[in-house]
Amino acid sequence: MRRVVIGAWLGFGGVGCVRSGSEEMTYGEALEALQATVDSGKGEALVSEPIEITTQFTLGQAAADAAQELRDWVASQLPCADLSLDGATLTMDLGTLEDACTYQGKTYAGVIVLEVVSADADAVLVRHTWSSLTDGTLTADGSADVAWTQDAATERHVAHEIVWTDDTGRVIDARGDRTQRYLDEAAGIWGGFGESGTRDWNDSETGDWSLDIDGIEVRWQDPVPQAGVYTLLNPDGKTLTMAFERVDDDTIRVTMSGTRDDLVFDVSAWGVITEVE
Repeated sequence: MRRVVIGAWLGFGGVGCVRSGSEEMTYGEALEALQATVDSGKGEALVSEPIEITTQFTLGQAAADAAQELRDWVASQLPCADLSLDGATLTMDLGTLEDACTYQGKTYAGVIVLEVVSADADAVLVRHTWSSLTDGTLTADGSADVAWTQDAATERHVAHEIVWTDDTGRVIDARGDRTQRYLDEAAGIWGGFGESGTRDWNDSETGDWSLDIDGIEVRWQDPVPQAGVYTLLNPDGKTLTMAFERVDDDTIRVTMSGTRDDLVFDVSAWGVITEVE
């Protein structure tokens, strides 16, 4: 039985399972790929809650009216933010970390600009731009176009470009195109969400990665998805498929295909990974 903790998997990088020159991944490459997938989502997690707090508006009104509704809602939920409204554009200045602007127990700093690009009875498109948005661990700059339609009111389409840096100086330049839906509409994003689409990123430490996302279900309390499939292309052009399945309330099983033999790991709610022999 092998037990490791998320963040320590790269220590297995020297362990090989296949002959040199094979297109299959080694054991170490497979663990690196899984770690890279987890790491690549950190920047998206940073901006997800600010996106969520700015989804409260009514379809069918003019762009400026939708922006005013957003302004009123943000003011009620995030009174620590300095808000300014100019037509259909809302600027949220969260100050510095020392200002302790908190939401859902997390402290944020930086500037968020929301532009209601279009709003009518059938659809809304809001452009989010982040400048030095930080939670004290990661800092992100970038933007996302977030769209809803009347026909799919419980789904949203998110196309993002984001560059984030962690406190070690590591930089990830990412872009993605995804469709999201709530797993529990009443709970919103805090009840988890389903997702399909793509994500591509350049990691300053490892290179270029590409990910296809198929029917993933994610809950914030879990370290990995509880359902669905990731197909990952690593910087060396090797492919790994990761299938996720919930075993019980505290355990998710990850089956990785793309090595000589499938690798199976159980991931606990605390981030402890046990290889299933």
